[in-house]
Amino acid sequence: MRIRLHAPYGYRARVVACDKTINMIPTVLIENALKHSVPNSPIEIEFSSEKSFCVVRVSNTCILSRPLTNNVFEKGVRMTEIEGSGNGLYLARLVAEQHDANLSVSTENLGGGAMECTFAFCIPEFVGTHR
Repeated sequence: MRIRLHAPYGYRARVVACDKTINMIPTVLIENALKHSVPNSPIEIEFSSEKSFCVVRVSNTCILSRPLTNNVFEKGVRMTEIEGSGNGLYLARLVAEQHDANLSVSTENLGGGAMECTFAFCIPEFVGTHR
């Protein structure tokens, strides 16, 4: 299978989020990974808890002329010639900010123009009681 999910056994995270908008963030990250990855290469999705945050990382191998920086979350920024508006990550960033969450990107050079790109979505975990 092309998409691989990783989470600690029994992992559960509780967050407070708007059910109308929060789904946009993982959707954009996964669609971008599918669109920009090397054909047939795996897409890794990892769930974890770190310092009272729920963290979702989406990683894939892509061909880039230079490493990605957090400016990819700005309006209209495109890093490849692949079709798209350059607004998906910008809109995902706006939704993240509405939830006191953040998005970041890191790249690792694999050689030959190939890079592993990892997008991280961090949202505060819910602490307390829910009715």
